[in-house]
Amino acid sequence: MSDIGSHKISDAELLVAYLDDALDEETRDETAQRLKEEPELQALFEELSEGERPLRTVFDLLLKDAPTERMERMLEEIDHADADDGGIGAMGYAMAAGIALALFVAGVLAGRMSVPAIPDGPAVELAGKGGDHETEAMAEHSGWRQSVAEYLALYERRSFELMPDNREVQTKTLKRLSDATSGDYSLEKLTTDKMQFKRGQLLNFKGKPLLQFFYLYEGAEPVAFCIIENGETDKTPAHERRNGFNIVHWVSGGRAFMLIGKVDAAALTALAATYAGKFG
Repeated sequence: MSDIGSHKISDAELLVAYLDDALDEETRDETAQRLKEEPELQALFEELSEGERPLRTVFDLLLKDAPTERMERMLEEIDHADADDGGIGAMGYAMAAGIALALFVAGVLAGRMSVPAIPDGPAVELAGKGGDHETEAMAEHSGWRQSVAEYLALYERRSFELMPDNREVQTKTLKRLSDATSGDYSLEKLTTDKMQFKRGQLLNFKGKPLLQFFYLYEGAEPVAFCIIENGETDKTPAHERRNGFNIVHWVSGGRAFMLIGKVDAAALTALAATYAGKFG
């Protein structure tokens, strides 16, 4: 167990915050030092950070170390801290978001909650790895979109709302992501009138860096903008559906892009035109 402010959190929760760059500098340095000295913590870190490992493994670890009752109590304490102190800071928001997400997943796994569906549109719904309507070759190139859809299905609106809106933290994180990928992902470039930027993160998909940027569309609906280097030839924007999400995807300059969310397909297509103009 570790202490973050007045909260005791498990090593799994600490490492998730470490991976999400949600720790203050002192705690991050302490965690980095522990990773050098503690083999068990190193093994847990590798298990949590492995991009190709099923996401269920991550949440199994979180749920094992943080039973539902304790997470609910921690979330209530964070809510009270926000009300009493006028703000809980980036780490508090990150903890709250992680706890809310873990509670959501716990509910799904226990059968207490379900992921809401939206009515099918004119696009083909592609289910599972590759889906019934995809050939093996198509699935090879679209597998990253399926993985993103499965990952996003673990989130709910409150998960996004609890992500910190601290501009200084966001700018620092985006600078680190830009440096790591030799790209330009400034807050100004990523933000539009209808898209409230929430968080960016760098993941790994089959050895390739996968950038994910989370938003609330019109302040209400979760949307993700994702980029991966794939070396493919340019492709114009196309629409599809996976796991109940509308997706618009395209390829430009050897990079594949996608916008995904449960917003209207026409609205997502309009957003894709905006982001294609900004990034390719």
